[in-house]
Amino acid sequence: MKIFSTEFPLEAKPSNAEIVSRVVAWLRGMRRSVVLSGDNEVDLDSDAPLLKSPNGEELRFRFLTLENGDQAIGFRHDIPDDDSRLWRTEMVLKRKHGDQDIVRLRTQCIALNSAAKIETPKKPYLIKSILQSNWGGDDILFKVSDAPFWANDTSKDLEIAEAIINGKSSSKLPVIYVSAAGNRAWDIKEDRIEDMAYQLGGISHVFIEPSRSFSYLLRDKTFGRNVYGGAVGIYLPNIGQSRRFYIGGYIRNQEELIESVINYAVFIKGQLPADGWDWAELQEQALRQQREHSKRKLKLKEMQSLYEEEIFHLKEQIAQLKDKAFTSTSADALNDDKLHIDSVLLNFAGPEIYPGEFIDRIRLASHLAMKHSEHEGLDARSIAVLGCISKINPTTGLNELLQDLERSTKDPNRMAGQLVSLLSRHGYREKDQNKHIRLESKTGFKGLQAITIATTPSDNRGIKNARKQIERTLGLTKLKE
Repeated sequence: MKIFSTEFPLEAKPSNAEIVSRVVAWLRGMRRSVVLSGDNEVDLDSDAPLLKSPNGEELRFRFLTLENGDQAIGFRHDIPDDDSRLWRTEMVLKRKHGDQDIVRLRTQCIALNSAAKIETPKKPYLIKSILQSNWGGDDILFKVSDAPFWANDTSKDLEIAEAIINGKSSSKLPVIYVSAAGNRAWDIKEDRIEDMAYQLGGISHVFIEPSRSFSYLLRDKTFGRNVYGGAVGIYLPNIGQSRRFYIGGYIRNQEELIESVINYAVFIKGQLPADGWDWAELQEQALRQQREHSKRKLKLKEMQSLYEEEIFHLKEQIAQLKDKAFTSTSADALNDDKLHIDSVLLNFAGPEIYPGEFIDRIRLASHLAMKHSEHEGLDARSIAVLGCISKINPTTGLNELLQDLERSTKDPNRMAGQLVSLLSRHGYREKDQNKHIRLESKTGFKGLQAITIATTPSDNRGIKNARKQIERTLGLTKLKE
């Protein structure tokens, strides 16, 4: 079983009739759906209508009003296909008195026999329909939509970016932060950014950084915790950064970058805590209320039927929790193996001094191995694999660090302070200061040698030599070749 799930607030207060109308329009646009045709079995119970078709397709609704005034409306749609699979879509809209509505959607691909090949369900068009109607609600600093937030070089948007880095910009959806590779330039083309935001509507917000100068200001505000230089970061509510993606290493181009970001955003949204109800919880609440209201009126046999129905739905909840636990474990492992090969090295070599460092060093090692392959008698397979790795382009993180070093050594009067600030974000801490500043590696950064920085200004030649010495100490000279 594979699952897609998300939830988000609604600003609009759609009536039950409007919700049903949306579901009907969605089903009428589904090529294989016949449940709304006139010859099907219909049970128009006022609180739980049910429609069934001979091919096994079912549509169930449930309406609920709680004693405190809160309401909920939900539906479950099941449709089998010709490959022994059942495609299930559930939606529950929970109306909370005095607050925004919360809509939760979940889709599943369920194997009906052991030979069926299950697939990952896509985001249902119903979400797109809801957002295109401008029903999306407020999520702290963002409005839920399927369009990106194009930031400008203003103090207001800089404050929004800082809130994103600190996990304070949203409470329901993650934020995709696309950093600038230049002024109004990104590693993803503008039309593809728009398309990515459209695909992630209702799953995450998408924030687009305007310029490199904006990135520098944000770097100072967040102590270097922001993504930069074209990298894309995913920031979670109340937590901050979860993952960083960039072209280089295992991500070779724009399309692979977009695919990696979308796949991880969908996965991580499904793992976040939920405030809304799913179908099983709606059923549980409805049955419990029905039992409480009717315990004096119903006969023993009818009460037994209610209890049996409630037990059935509780079992469904247990099965869903097991599926979620399995999906979380397997998907997380898949993400680590497929998307972050270098994460395996973190357990052995410690943290990276910049994003993608391990990939760059493996690329260098592969290049050196190829250079001496004949002398070492390397086999053809090793030569082929190492040859491919040696051709990987240097990562964005390497280029960015080199640019920052050059920028920090332009002004001799400010060089010492700027280098201390820069290197403090790349594995170093200040040890002591007299005539010179001594920087030593932080705990866990193996092999980083100490760096000494002169506190007095020097001539241009001395400044250039100081930068080259730092590059050699960090091992960047060989990496950039």
